[in-house]
Amino acid sequence: MKKVSTILLALITIASLFFASCGDEEYEDLEFYPYALHGYIKDYHTGQPVANVSFNISCGSKTVGMQLPSTSYSYEGVAKTDSKGYYRIRIPKGNKNFSFEVINIRPMDNANYNFTVEEFDCKSFDTSSKRIDIYPISYGFVKIVMPKEASWNMGGITDSYDFPRYKTKFIGSFGINYTMKYDFYKVAATEGWGSCYYNNTSEVYDFIVEKPRDTIVINLVKK
Repeated sequence: MKKVSTILLALITIASLFFASCGDEEYEDLEFYPYALHGYIKDYHTGQPVANVSFNISCGSKTVGMQLPSTSYSYEGVAKTDSKGYYRIRIPKGNKNFSFEVINIRPMDNANYNFTVEEFDCKSFDTSSKRIDIYPISYGFVKIVMPKEASWNMGGITDSYDFPRYKTKFIGSFGINYTMKYDFYKVAATEGWGSCYYNNTSEVYDFIVEKPRDTIVINLVKK
């Protein structure tokens, strides 16, 4: 029984290595432009490098209006930031079936950061490299104390490939007593806003989470 288990484990390991390498081999077989997209990923607040961020890409034709591209090819793990936060992505011209017009590049989210996809014109890498440093904003928390009859709506966020913000996540609503409650959110550690609807009126509140992992409290006094 022990021998069978050992053989099975070996087969699983070989299969895992094969499937893990398929994406890289497929990417390596493509023809590439002479120049690349490169840069560093560093924390927005501390400037410390963010290592081990993987990149996925999808390549295809340009969109026309609201029309989705008719052909698209995706490749996973085409690059990864090193210990200094540096990344370099080679831009493929196409595969044996299709010539690529645009490439969408997406750093993959992790526990501390969310990233944003960006589209580039493939042919622009025929003449020069592009350097884009990425400064992801980590997260903090917001606690909104308000009457139970009130409702809170967190404002929208704007981000970009080079300055991605942590995306707002509603954690939950919790009762305090018979008349009060609090809503708890995970948000980007920067400026934000939200609105409270109560007694048929809506009021906007601005806030700032100055440091990652900080919790700020917004007290909405019952009118």
